[in-house]
Amino acid sequence: MSLPVIALGIWRFNVTKEFLNNSVDTTATVIDLVEKSSSGGGSIYSPRIEFIDANGNKQTVTS
Repeated sequence: MSLPVIALGIWRFNVTKEFLNNSVDTTATVIDLVEKSSSGGGSIYSPRIEFIDANGNKQTVTS
């Protein structure tokens, strides 16, 4: 295995570890399915979720 590949793996490990150390658990609820057009002409559905963040604010995100 080459040194750049090993270095990349170590870097990704550290980035993931830092993310997990700063993350908090929460529970989300799917509140809607948003229809979007796919590149093939069909439809795909993305979930819209709602959760309470660490500051107590309600957040809504569409995947």
